[in-house]
Parts: sequence; structure tokens; C-alpha cells
Amino acid sequence: MKDTTRLGSTVPSKSMRPTSIHEESGPLGFLDRLLDEERDSNLHFGDVRFWQHIEHIDTVRIYRLRSLEYRTMKLMFCEALFFAFFLCFLSGFIVNIRAGSLYESRQQQLDYWGGCHRSKSSGLTSQRSCTLDSVRDAASLMTWLETDFVPRAFTFQHIYPSLVGASSIYRLQAGTMHWIPRYVGDTQTSVLLGKIRLRQLRVQYNKECQILSELQAIHTDCFPAFKKHVQSKLPWAPSFTPTYLMEHFEWHPANWTQQRPMSGRHGHYPGDGFVLDVPLNLTGARRRIKELAEWQWMDHRTRAFIVELNTLNPNVNSFVNTRILFEFPPTGGLIVSQDAFAFKA
Repeated sequence: MKDTTRLGSTVPSKSMRPTSIHEESGPLGFLDRLLDEERDSNLHFGDVRFWQHIEHIDTVRIYRLRSLEYRTMKLMFCEALFFAFFLCFLSGFIVNIRAGSLYESRQQQLDYWGGCHRSKSSGLTSQRSCTLDSVRDAASLMTWLETDFVPRAFTFQHIYPSLVGASSIYRLQAGTMHWIPRYVGDTQTSVLLGKIRLRQLRVQYNKECQILSELQAIHTDCFPAFKKHVQSKLPWAPSFTPTYLMEHFEWHPANWTQQRPMSGRHGHYPGDGFVLDVPLNLTGARRRIKELAEWQWMDHRTRAFIVELNTLNPNVNSFVNTRILFEFPPTGGLIVSQDAFAFKA
């Protein structure tokens, strides 16, 4: 029988043909092409393909402690332990911050500072009525602060000593300030921490707003919605304003106020603004708010008024940061929203 195959055109057999990537045994077939030095190195250590195709790992090579398969499986086991521990820690943290005592502390502060009372109605539902709902404009807001809100900060006594004025903080020295926790509420379960801060944010004249020429004869100035680039930072104290009130007409940046931004329906309000820290005596606090109302501390350029305070409940070791936001949109009216964040001590 004559061989018809030409010299030099011999077709290599399948066993002599080089193995292509597509003909490798499984997705991890690239390991078969590695040299021993490459297997013992960290070239493919922790490759994501081991995670994707864990069922294709050669189990025989796992028993060699220096093999790439063994070291990668050990890394995967450590990662699994880490994620399991992280999941347990995260779940415990979520359960802790969602504890019933934190929710009750938060709700108690919202109801107390808002002057809210709950009355049973028909069925299992309860009706909530608040003195905060009586605030309709800037004038009623100042009245509510003077007659309802401020007295709630002086539940058991009308004057609290200032720590700044104490000559010493040690018990055995003269002039030591006595321990007087500032309880708020009728059950003495919450302690007011620090002062209550009142802050307002204002806008400039005739910025990002325009009055029709037909209406300029009856309305000369316009006042836009609150935005950071139209925020007013200039003092506006009327003539003959008392000197002890001038500090409340001065703008302070956020790094001075140490307050966080707050979002409402009509804008995002930064932590800066014009500040009033409620005095530590009831008579002085009510008089200061009344005087600021008379000297037009709040007017048509006010866009947001924020009340912020912090309390501690020693019974359940919880802190509550309470904020009340009063928004004055350019269309008129007033929108009130409350926010409280409770967390474990």
C-alpha cells in the first residue's frame, strides 16, 4: 500500500497537539500549566476564580500544605469566619439600637418638648394633641417658646448655677458647685445636658427671585427660598438695639456652633446661623426671648429656625438628641417637623 502523505505535511496527532485554553480541564485548568516554583509562590494566591469555581479545586493537592490549593482554601476559610463574625456583630448592633428602651426614650422626648398628650379614642387607637401644633407664624413661635417650651426646661427649679462661674470643681474646696442634675419632666428620668440652643438661618434680598414690573410699585423686595449661596451672614440689628442683644444678631459658622446640618421639606440647612443659648434661669430666658421678639430677631427673611438639645436617661443609659425644625417657605406659612436620635451610652 502506497503512502500518499507528503513529507512535511504530516498532520500531528491529537496527543501531540498543544493544549489550548478552551481544552483545559475545567475553569481551574490553568493550574496544570504552572511550574512548581509558580505553585509555591503568591502569583495566583487568593485568585477570585477559586471562589467562583470552588467545586473544580483538586482535592488531592489540598493535602500538601505548601500547595496553592491548600493556602487558598485556608484563606477562604478565614474570610468566611470573618464575614460570619461581622454579620453577628452587625446583627447585634442593629438589635441593640432598635431596643424598646431607645424607642421609648425617643418618643418620650418628642412628646415632652412638643407638649403632646395622648388620649384614648374609640377602639385601640390613641389621639395625639400637641401645643406645638398651635405655632402658625413667627409671632406665635416666639410666644410658644416663651410660654410653653422654656418652662419645660425648668421643671423643679427656676435657676441653675453655671459651671463656668464656679471657683472650683473639687468637693473639699470653698466655692464648689453642688451637684444639681437638671431633670426635665415630672418623673425625674431624663437629665438635660448642656444648654438649649436656638438657631435661625436667613436669606439675602433680591437673590434668585424677581418681581414683575407691574408689581414693583407695591412690592419692592423679594426673598428667595433657602439655598447656601443666598444665605445671609450679615447682622441686621435695628437702630438702638441694646448691646446685650447684639450677639444674637451676629452670624456664626458651623465650626463655632458645633451643630449638624438638618434637612427639611424646603431645603437643607447647614450647622451655622444666628444663635441664642437659652439662659440658665427661667425669668432671664423668658425675658430674653420676649426682648428678641420685640427687636424683630425673626422677620420675613428667616427661612429656618432650629431648636436643639440633648438629654440623658440614666435608668436605661440612653442619650437622646432632639431637634425641632420650623421652616418658613417663601410662599408663606410654617412647617414644623421633629427629629430625635437615641443611642446607648
